[in-house]
Amino acid sequence: MTEELRSQLRALDAMTLAQLRERFLEVVGEPTKSKSKQHLRKRLAWWIQVRAFKEEDRVERIRKRGLELARLEDVRLTPPESRHSRTKRVAVRPSADPKMPPPGTRLTRAYKGRDVCVTVLPNGFEHEGRVYASLSAIAKAVTGTHCSGIAWFGLTKRKDRAT
Repeated sequence: MTEELRSQLRALDAMTLAQLRERFLEVVGEPTKSKSKQHLRKRLAWWIQVRAFKEEDRVERIRKRGLELARLEDVRLTPPESRHSRTKRVAVRPSADPKMPPPGTRLTRAYKGRDVCVTVLPNGFEHEGRVYASLSAIAKAVTGTHCSGIAWFGLTKRKDRAT
């Protein structure tokens, strides 16, 4: 670190908030809304050093590397199973209807000690070798009572309710 750079950094300690905001505009090229002298000193010190070491593209390289890593990571496509719902969804491709899972999805729901497994077809739902027109029809066949198949298989979004 050069002596000139050290003196620039030391000068930040003696500046008022207005002077720091003005210096920030000079160094970074955009105004700041920060009203914290300590925060502005730290940000300015970082930017002054970046400029001094000619690493202006460092921020862009870090951003690009972050995007690369995000693409390489295993990304969860479905939410984890909650302790209240035993339905598991494995999506193959996006569906046109946001409530309905795409064809090829296997839905599993525990009911009275057994697993109810359903495969979503392009034009219906397959359960135990039989094709049904709706999830409600399967829920009725399994439970003996009419209920919403979408809700029974846990495919609805629950709203937070105040108690």
